[in-house]
Amino acid sequence: MVLKKRTTGIFLVLLLLPFVGFAQSKGKITGSVTDESGEPLVGVQIILEGTSRGTITEPDGYYSLINVDPDIYTLVFKYIGFADVRVENVEVITDRTTEISTTMRESVIEGEEVIITAERPIVEKDRTTTTSYVSSKEIENLPVQSVGEVVNLQAGVVEGHFRGGRIGEVAYVVNGVPINNAYTNSAGFEIEQNMVSNLEVISGVFNAEYGQALSGVVNITTKDVPSDWTFNIKNYARAIASNRKLIFLDREGGPGSDLSYLDFTTEKVPYYEVAGIPNRLDLQLNAGGPIIPGKLGFQITGRYVDDKGTLFGKELFNPSDSSSYLQSSPPGGYTDPENPENDWIIESTGNGDYVPLSGGKRYSINGSLTYNLTGKTKLDYNAFLQNGESTYFAHDRKYVPDGRNTQYSYNQTHILSLRQAFSSKTFGNLSYSYLRSEAESKLYSDVLDDRLVRPRYGQQTGAYAFAIGGNDLGYGNDITQTHTIVGSLTSQINRVHQVKMGGQVRLHDVSSNSYGIIIDSSTGFEPEINPSRDPGTGFRDLDVNPVEFAAYIQDKIELDNIIINAGIRFDYFDPDFVVPKNYSLGGQEVIPDINNPADSVSNRKPASIKTQISPRVGIAFPISETGVVRFSYGLFFQTPSFNSIYLNPEYFVLEGSSVTSFGNPNIDPEQTSTFEIGLQQGLTEDIGLDLTLFTKDIRNLTATLIERNQATSGIVTRPENQDYGTVRGFTLSLSKRPVGAIRWNVDYTLQFADGSAFISGNSQLRREAGLDDITVLSRLGWDRRHVLNSVLTYVPNNKINITLVNRLNTGRPYTSERSGVRSYIPNNVNRPTTFLSDLRAYYTLPWQQAQLILQIENIFDSKAPQEVYADSGRPDFTRDEINARQGRLIGLNTYDDWFTRPEFLSAPRRITLGLSINF
Repeated sequence: MVLKKRTTGIFLVLLLLPFVGFAQSKGKITGSVTDESGEPLVGVQIILEGTSRGTITEPDGYYSLINVDPDIYTLVFKYIGFADVRVENVEVITDRTTEISTTMRESVIEGEEVIITAERPIVEKDRTTTTSYVSSKEIENLPVQSVGEVVNLQAGVVEGHFRGGRIGEVAYVVNGVPINNAYTNSAGFEIEQNMVSNLEVISGVFNAEYGQALSGVVNITTKDVPSDWTFNIKNYARAIASNRKLIFLDREGGPGSDLSYLDFTTEKVPYYEVAGIPNRLDLQLNAGGPIIPGKLGFQITGRYVDDKGTLFGKELFNPSDSSSYLQSSPPGGYTDPENPENDWIIESTGNGDYVPLSGGKRYSINGSLTYNLTGKTKLDYNAFLQNGESTYFAHDRKYVPDGRNTQYSYNQTHILSLRQAFSSKTFGNLSYSYLRSEAESKLYSDVLDDRLVRPRYGQQTGAYAFAIGGNDLGYGNDITQTHTIVGSLTSQINRVHQVKMGGQVRLHDVSSNSYGIIIDSSTGFEPEINPSRDPGTGFRDLDVNPVEFAAYIQDKIELDNIIINAGIRFDYFDPDFVVPKNYSLGGQEVIPDINNPADSVSNRKPASIKTQISPRVGIAFPISETGVVRFSYGLFFQTPSFNSIYLNPEYFVLEGSSVTSFGNPNIDPEQTSTFEIGLQQGLTEDIGLDLTLFTKDIRNLTATLIERNQATSGIVTRPENQDYGTVRGFTLSLSKRPVGAIRWNVDYTLQFADGSAFISGNSQLRREAGLDDITVLSRLGWDRRHVLNSVLTYVPNNKINITLVNRLNTGRPYTSERSGVRSYIPNNVNRPTTFLSDLRAYYTLPWQQAQLILQIENIFDSKAPQEVYADSGRPDFTRDEINARQGRLIGLNTYDDWFTRPEFLSAPRRITLGLSINF
């Protein structure tokens, strides 16, 4: 099977090569040159300073430069007898046309030069969809610590959800190559901020070159090798500056194995004291420059982050601690039946230190090597290496945090690209990438370490009480390896048509292995791997080699009064797996032949190959000198994440099990059709408006299908294309471009994101009775109805830069519960509205080679609710606590400790100080 799939993949690669989809996106510069009388000048030499690129004007004064890397340039115009013209700050944007037209005057003095500073236009006339473009300079100014935070500040994007879509519906692209981990549908790694040249966020209809995404695209271009050697060091340290009080159990004496409940008390401790200093360390190093000037260059950036997060526990207990008589009386009965806690024997051997329950460490190296083979041929190599470790948050493990498995990640991505300019009008890109992403979950380096303890430890406590011992008993390892070949050929056919065609092949090797660990009398009370192949015990053994192929063609048509982006895309997906012919007997490889019950037939068949064609079109046309109307439509497809479609790959059914879950490699791709209409309008010379109305129709979403297991008394579930949804709304952005001391932008999003939900009570029984499910459109759980973001930057001089970011969001919905009865309408009420502010400030020191940096997150230390109790709609009160107090608490903590949930509130105020030094 694997050989067959690999052969198919190689064939598709060979099929792709004649195209020579994803490839590194470029920009274009066009314009015209005239003399002071308005007559066109022919033969004017135009040079892109700092590069070997250039062109000359045609008889009507027109010129065009394609295949330009997104960046900021100086454009030089030279003509005999005329003064040179230098246009500085020419910004080239991915997939955009930058228009620079100029008038040249006859030279009176030899060597005379005219200098002009270009400005980013208020209106982008060739933009046919909703796109945000963020330069490296803008990223540096924002109070953010990751590229993901930059993305979340763009209009239409809320906490990783693009226009009401789900997490995992976004394509991440670096230098033209997709980097999504197919197993999780998330980015395979996190590219470091100081390696980013520019960032494009497409939340509307995206071109045919982008696929395997339903909601949007994040397109990242890394920095090119600098022409001169540069070195930069950044060092940040963060502290939590909040007087909020956290509740903790405290042990009044030292560690011991024969303690009484009287040896424990409860105290309230300020956040800053718990978090310690530093709460976060961030060290960055960047270096680069030419090895052979004009030929070979190199750049590397390294980053180390140690983030303790904002949620904390206390190491009062070790996993092996075992206490007695909390749930059962000692021999001879309780000495005081009215106060049974007097007989508790508590073992508490932890060191009493505060321990992070969130956050983690990350080590990254991003590097690039560029070799200009000739003036028309360029070879690029990029390497992205990233390792990290973190632990998951678990409220009940607050006092035995060392019993949680650590999650380790190991990621490496290599991209080798060949860029060839065939002529001044045609260029091609061909890239190969290798992505390896590994996620491992374990408690100790030796998975079967002797320190592992039986499950009974930590189970001595009752309801509303924290564990006082015990550890995770399981191991998991997921490895995704993807070989990708992408290529494109772009040609400026004439002044009107720029045609791009290309394709991609992705060959996946997905391995997922996990198992439970048992410690009981059958193992001699030593840890051993659970031999059961039941997924309910944590067992999973997957090795699969899916193949993806895509091809597209698109045309950018630029007329005087209209710009059209039109394209079509073909996608192919082979899941490389088998599925049951009869899922209700999915655990059986052989089943009776329905046509001849005396005979048996195989209950397996190959999952079908999926293909789809998706058209994309976008149109923009000016309505005035400062106004452009646009509309666009696209059909998008995405294969569900592999970790859902390959669930329980052996189709194992445990005898006597009431519920068995299967994956479904035969599932169809999910589908979204999107339409939007927009207006760009310049209100003044420096202030622009962007209004977009959008609607999304979402089909073939995965839902859980339930049916009776014909071989047992239980049921089986599997994902099927049953759910649907709709998103509609608008975004409104106002921005002032960077002119003068103050610049700002404000964006508002109103959206209605709804999806299908069952309200029938028992879907399986209705199906057995031949009845359809009763469904209703209800709000999606991540929908925020109103989102308002603002960014205000103050630059009084070249030494000071201050940026303030504000975010006002209405709350996500939740399903209310009253008197123990859950609402039959899902997500019927909202969580509270939240408002948060962050600040970042720079001060350049007198010698110009260093900067002091101040960053404040959550300036006002707002307790913005993130989660609430379903019976109250508040983060700090639940009637469950009132009911719980009527019973006996079998544990050392108080009810206040259990029901006070810091994770229900926004993170506290954090202050970061940094120093950046350039050499």
